[in-house]
Amino acid sequence: SYHQLGDFSYVRENFYEAEEYYKKAFSLDKQLAAETETVESRNNLSDIYNKLGNVERKRGNFNKAEEYYRKGLSLSEQLAEETGMFEFRYDMAYTYESLGDISRTRGKLDLSKEFYFKCINLREQLTEEHKTIEDYYDLAKSYYSLATLKKPFDKDLLEKALNIYSELEKKCPEEFLYSEQKEMIKSKLNQINKVENFKKWIMGLKKRKE
Repeated sequence: SYHQLGDFSYVRENFYEAEEYYKKAFSLDKQLAAETETVESRNNLSDIYNKLGNVERKRGNFNKAEEYYRKGLSLSEQLAEETGMFEFRYDMAYTYESLGDISRTRGKLDLSKEFYFKCINLREQLTEEHKTIEDYYDLAKSYYSLATLKKPFDKDLLEKALNIYSELEKKCPEEFLYSEQKEMIKSKLNQINKVENFKKWIMGLKKRKE
């Protein structure tokens, strides 16, 4: 299908070809959605919007990428509200994360923070409901993204992410390796602790002088 051909081109980083296939798929799905108005056909449109957003993001066209992501998000929100199906909340969380990443790249940190918060809110709900390995991993990733958005880094969120990765390693040490993520977080926590200890040392000096 055009969907699969687009995915294949995207993986090969042939983004112009991927765009052509996704747009052909979109044209067919849009016609089908107009004729049938099924959940599946409308969800396919949302999926293609996100994929087109990914293509534009890879090409550095962030305005266009954001436009596609917002269109996909709008459809996912409608479907989630109409059907109550949790799958569409997963799609919403993914798109919020993508919008947060784009805003971060463009230096719009307050907007990025807003999107990351929305993503985390959904992922906390989904993790509590389903408790899958993927849920915990995605949640930890979101905590890390928000924690490192601005300096000074958020120590509480980094510790939350670290705790999740540590628990995942205990549950499936052979299938999933999170040592790289853990070391990255530990390094940032060590930086925070050094700064905190230095501030305490300065405060101690001031008190002794008084």
